[in-house]
Amino acid sequence: MAFFLNREQYKAAFFALTQKNQRFLRLFIALLSISGCAGCLLNWSLLTYWTIPGIALDLTWLYWTLALKKAPSFYFACIPIAFWFVLIFDGLDVVSVFSSPDSFGPTAITSVVNLLLIAIFSRAIFIYRKQLRELKSRATIDITEAEK
Repeated sequence: MAFFLNREQYKAAFFALTQKNQRFLRLFIALLSISGCAGCLLNWSLLTYWTIPGIALDLTWLYWTLALKKAPSFYFACIPIAFWFVLIFDGLDVVSVFSSPDSFGPTAITSVVNLLLIAIFSRAIFIYRKQLRELKSRATIDITEAEK
């Protein structure tokens, strides 16, 4: 029984969305990438050996968002993952600022911006997740019918 979609099905689900929702998802990832780069550059005390690869990864996501035809298929699978990643980790960062106001800094600002991006683009993200669930249920039905 198939529980997971392959990477090509994520791409198919993305392109099955309306142009408006595709644009919203692309804008979400682009702004998230820009926010990630800005967060790394604003906090000079966190400039470590992880900063350069982090900025390179954010710029790669931005490039793939702008040149969607060149994006690999796993890019489309990472859109829902980015949503949960931001929601959990940036949400925890904002909660820690409320519990200890002394920890407020550039990373807290980018965390708030990222959470605002989720709030703004959540409808398109949930529509994409719904499209993925429909593809998954169709794939499961096809496999069970083939087994009969």
